Amino acid sequence: MKKITLLIAFLFAISASTYAQVSAYSFSQSNGTYTAITGGTVLGDTASDDQRFVDPAVPLGGTTLTGVGFPIGFNFTFNGFVYDRFAVNTNGWISLGTSSQTPSVNVNTSSSYTPLSSTSTTVTNDLVARVAGFARDLQMQAGGEMRYELLGSSPNQTLVVQWTNARKYTSSVPPINDSFNFQIRLNENGNTVEVVYGTMTNNATTGTVMAGLRANPNTPASNFNSRTTTTDWNATTASTSAGNTLSISSSIVPASGLTFTWTPPAACSGTPTAGTVSPTSQTLLAGQTPAPLVGSGYSTGVSGLAFQWEESADDVTYVNAVGGTGATTPSYTPPAFAGTTIYYRLRVTCTNSTLSAATSGVVLNPCPVLTVPSLEDFTTYVPSCWQEADNGDLVAGPATFGTSSWAADGFANNGTTGAMKVNIDATGDNDWILSPLYAIPATGYELKFNAAATQFGSQAAPTNPWEADDFVEVLVSTGTTNWTVLYTYNNTNVPSNSGSVNIIDLDAYSGQNVRFAFRGVEGATNGSADIDFSVDDFEIRMTPACPDIAGLAVNNITDVSADITWTASTGNYEYVLDQVNTDPAGSGAAITSASYNAGGLSELTTYYFHVRTVCAGPTYSAWTTVSFTTTATPLANDNLSGAIALNCNDNVTGDTSLATLDEDNAPDGFGADLDAPNVWYSYTGSGTAEVITIDMCPSSYDTSFLVYTGTSGNLTLVGGNDDGGTTNCPGAGTRSYGSFTSDGTTTYYITVEGWNSTSVGLFDLTLTCAPACSPAQTNQDCASATGLSVDGNATTVDNSCATVNATQPTCDSFNAIADVWYTFIAPASGQVNVTATLGTATAVHMAAYSGSCGTLTSVGCSSAEPLATLTLTALTAGNTYYLQLWNNGTEEGTFDVTLTDPALSVGEFENNQFTYFPNPVKNTLSLRAQNEIQNVSVFNMLGQEVIRTSPNEMSNEVDMSSLQAGAYFVKVTVNDNTETIRIIKQ
Repeated sequence: MKKITLLIAFLFAISASTYAQVSAYSFSQSNGTYTAITGGTVLGDTASDDQRFVDPAVPLGGTTLTGVGFPIGFNFTFNGFVYDRFAVNTNGWISLGTSSQTPSVNVNTSSSYTPLSSTSTTVTNDLVARVAGFARDLQMQAGGEMRYELLGSSPNQTLVVQWTNARKYTSSVPPINDSFNFQIRLNENGNTVEVVYGTMTNNATTGTVMAGLRANPNTPASNFNSRTTTTDWNATTASTSAGNTLSISSSIVPASGLTFTWTPPAACSGTPTAGTVSPTSQTLLAGQTPAPLVGSGYSTGVSGLAFQWEESADDVTYVNAVGGTGATTPSYTPPAFAGTTIYYRLRVTCTNSTLSAATSGVVLNPCPVLTVPSLEDFTTYVPSCWQEADNGDLVAGPATFGTSSWAADGFANNGTTGAMKVNIDATGDNDWILSPLYAIPATGYELKFNAAATQFGSQAAPTNPWEADDFVEVLVSTGTTNWTVLYTYNNTNVPSNSGSVNIIDLDAYSGQNVRFAFRGVEGATNGSADIDFSVDDFEIRMTPACPDIAGLAVNNITDVSADITWTASTGNYEYVLDQVNTDPAGSGAAITSASYNAGGLSELTTYYFHVRTVCAGPTYSAWTTVSFTTTATPLANDNLSGAIALNCNDNVTGDTSLATLDEDNAPDGFGADLDAPNVWYSYTGSGTAEVITIDMCPSSYDTSFLVYTGTSGNLTLVGGNDDGGTTNCPGAGTRSYGSFTSDGTTTYYITVEGWNSTSVGLFDLTLTCAPACSPAQTNQDCASATGLSVDGNATTVDNSCATVNATQPTCDSFNAIADVWYTFIAPASGQVNVTATLGTATAVHMAAYSGSCGTLTSVGCSSAEPLATLTLTALTAGNTYYLQLWNNGTEEGTFDVTLTDPALSVGEFENNQFTYFPNPVKNTLSLRAQNEIQNVSVFNMLGQEVIRTSPNEMSNEVDMSSLQAGAYFVKVTVNDNTETIRIIKQ
């Protein structure tokens, strides 16, 4: 078995590194004739509404948003990415994908009615490619359908996706009068995209649709190329926003035959323009994530641009940027700031010329070191960013204190994993922590914080480290002035080390914006001990407080749902279910019980579930989070009992990716071992004898198939093939072929597998039927063998109607063969040479036996490819011998077989004084004989006849100048005697 590894994922990665925005595609329109397709594959039915079609195994579609996709049929380059899969949405659009990724397609979007402007953070940039033909909320109706078909032959193939008799959703009650007919066409030649409109009828209800292209980045939707009009589809203009639409009414619709065409830009050349990067500078805290860096002004209107962000410590020596996201796209978000100055620039390369240019560098600087020595400084200075001061005081920026965070809106719990600390040190300095502004909308709000005090440093703790002149104050201000003390900790009011809860009423600040500050002072009477005063829970909340969620539990995870429960004392709850964020970005739907069943999930996907309590007003308790990964739905035909029934001329796309190992006591054969995940199909005869042929090719892995009769645990092998290599269906490449004869009533079971436990993926299987041969072969077994003469004359053999013989010869590895039988009588010399030449067969194998049927003894056997030969010696003159002939396994075809007596042949040719020269030969082979040379045939080593002449003269010159160098067999007939000689062509 040959194992070939295709570097599909690698090649895809290379193509994805180049950049050709669809916004640079050129647009044209024309008027022609709309030609509907009638073949291919039908999707959905007349009731289809909002279905997504992402899996060939689910032709009716559903709500699943990701899957293996449908094969485009060729590699289609779009926006610089290479795609070979697509998905369809009922609402008039398709998305593109690739078999090198799992999932291969992803149609997640914030609105399936406006696919060009909608976004979804669950979709990766390279799977966001979409084409809208007539996108809006559509549904099927009586006489309506969707279908797709691959037309033409490489390199001029076209994938056509067609909507027939669609209508607007909730279009008025019958008569509806809507009838929309249109196609989306992807063309292999030139990688162009077309939208072709047929008869388009819109009722009195007006509306809008989208038509055009969309590609990465996923968010924002900035890479688009679409059309817009409010009055005339023959005079559309380019959209200026991804949300632009085309109007439809009873009089404003595209004419039949109107064709929109988008053509990729020409390939780049020479040195590209690098452009600029913004923002040019940022000032950041260590650990803070920078704002995205965005390149602009680079070469446009061309394809083949590659982008690479580079970094430098000195704005001189640059290397490829490390970390962050989008390092090979025009927009890049660097990793968290490390605290030291760093420069970034964008390098733009034309992949055709390999020339490049780089922008000027932009800089990320650390926040300045600031010290706030006294309370009065707050009246004139509110910093935008702070760092640790030179005296060791802990201060912070606008959002973080220590390892905790202030919530931006002021109403969320800051968390309890870290602490905000005020260090009262021995120097007597004031140490400050300043909060952001909070909005107190109404009465009923309060400030809650848990505080604790411990000795700071390595010195042994005194009994009471707080002195009479030590204190920590909590202050409030309505801006940057007029600070008021809300609470004071001192030696008579010391929080315990385990923490104490402090609640302060904020009614006096209703309707105002306030800022809080913690100020610590070390009195003069202290020794050398420092105090670490920490606040590990700080929140503004309504009174009374919401109960916290005690915990989450996930049970019964399946491929489509998960039961989630939690515990809390009282109240309603809200939740967020997502696949991306471990921190919820906003509230979800309110629910009233402490449990939830998350349904409609995708299999083999990780989800995060967030929940918190809901109290009166806009105050909430903390989010509690749990994650879980869904399992896979077993394949319907994973086991023999679930075999999918096939009919004549069926073509199916299968997938062994989720299959399990299922031997089912099935015997191995034809070079295949059932040692890999496999799936099952079945075929039951049509009532008359017929020959069943199986043609199968894989997506990217080595496959084989075996055919059985019988029942589970008692299967009999009747056919198969292990010659499948690695190729992209339906293109050219190594495929698996095989056939077997159906008796018309028996059920046959077909299993498909790879070559080991990790060899899995997609495959295409076609089952065709033809009438069985009639009449049956007469010499298909030993008892009915046909006699041959040892006379040097060729006999044509045709085993097209031979039945399968389960008794294999010793020299062949196939478990079953379609063989025919002959007899011959040994000549006086006791020697016989058996040779063959090919007709329609691709190989000839042979075996010879002595004895009688039932008690045969092998005297020679050969399965050399493509032509076996036998040299039989020491035969008993006058005895009858048996000759068995076959092709590769159950393959059938025609060939010629010749039996010669070497002793007789040499003597006869000596009498004819036959000579030949030269050998080796460069151009002309000379033949001489005493009698007329009747026939001359030259065969290559594959048994193919390449020269034939009938000179009928005693000398002949054979012109071999046009033949390639190598060995050839020359068969010469003189005076009705034939001899075969071996010639070397130089």
